[in-house]
Amino acid sequence: QITGLSAPTVNAALADLERLGIVDEVTGRKRGRVFSYRRYLAILSEGTDPLPLSS
Repeated sequence: QITGLSAPTVNAALADLERLGIVDEVTGRKRGRVFSYRRYLAILSEGTDPLPLSS
């Protein structure tokens, strides 16, 4: 609504982005879907591996 774009236009754009491997749909739903941007998730995940347990 804010952008003035129709739902079919947005869905087509998201389908293209998903096909190109740029975004991933993460909910598995048909409505109220949520998409993630792979590069942001990769950047935010850097250095978040658990620390090894010391013995």
